[in-house]
Parts: sequence; C-alpha cells; structure tokens
Amino acid sequence: MRQAYAMEGTQSQPVLLLEYIPGQSLAELIRAASLDMTEKLLLAVNLATVLNRIHDQQVMHKNINRD
Repeated sequence: MRQAYAMEGTQSQPVLLLEYIPGQSLAELIRAASLDMTEKLLLAVNLATVLNRIHDQQVMHKNINRD
C-alpha cells in the first residue's frame, strides 16, 4: 500500500500526496504484452469503466495520458 505523505489543497478540492512507486507505464506494458486488437479494445473498455467510477466519486487524478 502506498504511503500518504500529506493532504493539501482546499476544502472543495483536496489533494492527497502519495508515495512514488516506480514502474512501467500502461503503454509500455501493452507493447511488451503484444496484445491483439480484441484484447486492446477490452482493456480500453475496462479502463474507461474504472475512470468513470473514479469520476463518479469526484476524485481528481493527475497525469492519465497516452504515452
């Protein structure tokens, strides 16, 4: 579990500062796995579903991008 270092921001827009954990980007993992188009589309649908649930909880995220 990642350690939380601080909570900053404002009451209406809190920001949680978390421990950095090194690793690979999703783009790197997908390239390394040699997924076919069906598997890539299924992954995209699942990721969109997760992001929708995050947004439903009013959670702000940072740096979700295409690498």
